[in-house]
Formats: sequence, C-alpha cells, structure tokens
Amino acid sequence: MLHDPMTTDRLWRVVLAAIVLTGCAGKPLQSGGMQGAAAQLGAPAAQPKAWSEAMEQRRARLADSLASAGVEVLRNPDNVLLLRWPADRAFAGNTATPSEAAAAVWDRVAAALLAGPPWRARVQGHSDASTADNDGAAALAAQRALRLRDALVQRGLPAAAIEVEAWGARAPLVANDTPEGRAQNRRIELWLTD
Repeated sequence: MLHDPMTTDRLWRVVLAAIVLTGCAGKPLQSGGMQGAAAQLGAPAAQPKAWSEAMEQRRARLADSLASAGVEVLRNPDNVLLLRWPADRAFAGNTATPSEAAAAVWDRVAAALLAGPPWRARVQGHSDASTADNDGAAALAAQRALRLRDALVQRGLPAAAIEVEAWGARAPLVANDTPEGRAQNRRIELWLTD
C-alpha cells in the first residue's frame, strides 16, 4: 500500500478531534512525559526508564547542596529528577528578576549538571490563580522559566539541551484558596533526564 499524505493528515485530524472531544487536551500531563500521556489516554504505560547510578549521584549531590535554599529534589515515578523551587524565593516579588539567593542556587545546579554525564532538561514556570489576570500570570511564569534557562546557559550548559514551558496556573500542586496554597503553586521546576 502506498503512503498517502492526505490519508495520514486526515487520520491525525481525527485523532486530534477525538482527544479534544474527550477532554484530554485540556488536562496537563500528570508525570510530565509521554508515559503520563499514555496513561491519561487509557493506553498501557511503558515501563519507566531505569534509575541510573549517575542520576542517583546527581540527585544526592543536588539534594545536599540545595536543601538550605528551599529547593525540593525529587525522583518522580517516571525516574525523572525534579527540582522544585518556590518562585517567591527564586524571584523578587511579582517579577522575573532573580532574588539575591538565585545566583548561588543556579551556580550549584549548573555545577552538578556539568560534572555528570549528558542530560536533558525541561524548565517549567508555574503561577497561581489568585487574580483574574491569568494571562499575566502565565506571561510571568514564562519569563521566569526563560530567566532560569538563560542563567543556566550563561553558566556553561548547552541551550539545546534545555526546553522551556510556561504552565501558568494550569497545574497547581494544591488548592489556590489560601495565601499559603497560592505561594506553593508559584514555583519554578527543572525536570532532568539522562
């Protein structure tokens, strides 16, 4: 059977329409990866990538050096290393201007990544839903994610290895109905794979 580009295009349109109609397109991925997407769509998830010794060493090094800065260093179910830092500690007020503590944290992250084997990263900017200006919150989340990526590149990390995503208020960790919850939802995340 010959490959017909029109048939392939129609097939993708049908698949996309089915996703949109079932409501999956509006849900952020729970795990941040294709395995999470497969699970949300009802497909069996592939086995997670094995946690490598190099990734465990990287996790331990980052956890030791970042604990005092309030950065959570987590291993997620897909064996991806997650660094989560409250935006209120990483940035000055309601801006994308780095806080005084940011440079030291970014130095430690860059040093840990430069010292190990190759990796890929995804920087995610998150905000809360405390105002009616969700577009402004999403824009700020994007600016903060770009600021972190640029800071890591300035410290010698390859720009091509770092993706940037702005989630805005679409993936809260907790409810936005208290000041503490909103503060927890305002965050910057760095997802690392090897």
